[in-house]
Amino acid sequence: MMTQAKNLLERSEKNYKNAKILLKEGKYSQSLDQLHDAIENILKSILSYYDVKYPPRHNVSRFIPEVIHKIPENEASSYIYREVTLPSLFIIHNILCSIRNYVRYGYKDIPSEKMFNKDITNLLHDLVDIYFPLIKGFVIEFSFKKKLKYKV
Repeated sequence: MMTQAKNLLERSEKNYKNAKILLKEGKYSQSLDQLHDAIENILKSILSYYDVKYPPRHNVSRFIPEVIHKIPENEASSYIYREVTLPSLFIIHNILCSIRNYVRYGYKDIPSEKMFNKDITNLLHDLVDIYFPLIKGFVIEFSFKKKLKYKV
């Protein structure tokens, strides 16, 4: 469980970095694909750590409430994670899942490269940029820091 969760976190960080590189290169649909994978993998990391079973699907955000109920209320920062960070992750993940197939395959005769421009891609990146550090902080604080002495 811990090894899988740690591997998913590392994969998520790699996806996030790749998304930033692709954004700078103007490869907007590929960037959004990596952004989706970053959020999906960090979410699966959280689910794995809390031993929440999920099916082999891309959208597993519906399992976030199970994690929220497992966060200890006596921790100093648990409120921000239960009430702000994880619910935001739910929304962000659903947004990215809703466009995932369009990002990868386009729509009808419109290739994905023509569907996603700089503005919409930057907007989605900005949304993730706000919450990714909080989500990563949650994973490290409540998951790995106490168990693995994970280095930030």
